[in-house]
Amino acid sequence: MAVLHFVPDADDPAGIVSRYAKEMAPGSCLVLSHATHEGQPQHAGPHQRLYARTSTPLRMRSHAEVTALFDGFELVDPGLVLLTQWRPDPTDEPDEHPERFSGYAGVGRKP
Repeated sequence: MAVLHFVPDADDPAGIVSRYAKEMAPGSCLVLSHATHEGQPQHAGPHQRLYARTSTPLRMRSHAEVTALFDGFELVDPGLVLLTQWRPDPTDEPDEHPERFSGYAGVGRKP
């Protein structure tokens, strides 16, 4: 959770997940949350500049890019969605602005 957005493209995050997946038993789950610039693009630049000053720069990825990290896994319903949309408590009111949290969450099951 909340790790791969600190892995730059040059370090091949998809390759890291793939190598990890090879060691997973069938039926195991991969759980990812990942920062994105989608939803609130006006905040992406400031967030990235802030993290650029640290030892862990932030690499926000699109829905398509994060979905690709689940290659070889079957996404569990509801799929890759904005953070507050991943299985909210059914007694809670729906979040009217899920994009306010600039991230995606998903679970994939290894066949």
